[in-house]
Amino acid sequence: MALFEGDFVHRPLYLDRGTGTADQLRTAPQLVWLDRDRKHALRDRTEENYPINEAVVDKMFALVEERHAVVFWLCKAGGDALYRHLRTINMVNIPEEAAKKGSLDPRDEVSGRFMPVLFRHADPNVLAQVMPVVDRPLIKKFLGPAESVVFLPDDKWSESGKILQLTNPQGDIPVPVGPICLSADHINQISLLRARLEMPVIVNAFIADNGLEEQHAPVFEKAIQRAYRYGLRDEQTYVAFLKLERAYGPDFEFRRGREFVLEHLQDRDMSAEAKLACVVAELQNEKFEREKRG
Repeated sequence: MALFEGDFVHRPLYLDRGTGTADQLRTAPQLVWLDRDRKHALRDRTEENYPINEAVVDKMFALVEERHAVVFWLCKAGGDALYRHLRTINMVNIPEEAAKKGSLDPRDEVSGRFMPVLFRHADPNVLAQVMPVVDRPLIKKFLGPAESVVFLPDDKWSESGKILQLTNPQGDIPVPVGPICLSADHINQISLLRARLEMPVIVNAFIADNGLEEQHAPVFEKAIQRAYRYGLRDEQTYVAFLKLERAYGPDFEFRRGREFVLEHLQDRDMSAEAKLACVVAELQNEKFEREKRG
């Protein structure tokens, strides 16, 4: 809302002016010109470039404060050229299986069919997860007319914890035709990167919430790595797996007599939630039988 009440010159990235409701326009990501404000005499000539207006930049930083909510683009071709390009990358194609399930098991067979999904290129956290796994041709296609893009993701999504910059590759690099397309390998690499970046955050929170010693961290980190191999992909299922690891001991699924536990975890046709439900049932039944024997 503050963006609209200020003197910023901006356009919505995902909605055409006049086609969305007022609320939709206010909440949609915006492309903001940093070389002018609404008081600029030629504010509407967005196809032209002017020197960066430091006052506008300062107002932008004041607006976002400490939130990691801005992606900065450097584009000498001008704001209009950048705006047209960004509208062309609002959607990306990913494997049909990943689009429907929200994730992809590395062992899954994929059909080769793709589906378009929204690409939140205005989100620094999304860029921090996607950009490290794509090759130079895709980076060049993503940047389009821009020279570079600069962004600061949340600490959770950055191994360096620093501002990240992506520069348009130089040279004669063939750019893929059509929309940006992320392969099954890309999706799996993104999932693996996400798991690696999330792991210490999840483990530290689990240790703190359960009053445990930090010396247990390596055991729980290895548990999350195993959970990833079994197709678990989000914080909720990772935490559920950690609870099992704590309750039934390290490498609980490999212990003698728990063949069915491992079988459930390795079942590629079951969802993560179904796997965990079956594992819990097996372990509770094991405990019941043990107590019955006295």
